[in-house]
Amino acid sequence: MKIAVSSEGNEMESKVDQVFGRCSYFIIVDTETGAFEAKENPFKGEPRASGSKCAEMLSETGVDAAIARTFGPRALESLSEKGIDAYISDKTVKQAIDEIREGKLKKEILERKQI
Repeated sequence: MKIAVSSEGNEMESKVDQVFGRCSYFIIVDTETGAFEAKENPFKGEPRASGSKCAEMLSETGVDAAIARTFGPRALESLSEKGIDAYISDKTVKQAIDEIREGKLKKEILERKQI
């Protein structure tokens, strides 16, 4: 499984960043091998749709899941459309990865309102 974690820094001991689309880095972890790479978020300064743009970028790298402290509704919708599960954590990147492996993270679901 390949997981992208929104991160304040570029190391496994960095804290999970506050908002998915505005994070400083994405740390992409292969849970089977333990290998990881840090990618600077090129969309963190975008005035709009940073979460959707990040979802598109992560989809192109083959990510299966994303972890952040919070997700905007457009980011959740974009992730869902691309088959990427979203999870919430306020720990370090390493702790969040350990928790997802253990099934302890809550999956974030976009609630659609009926009109």
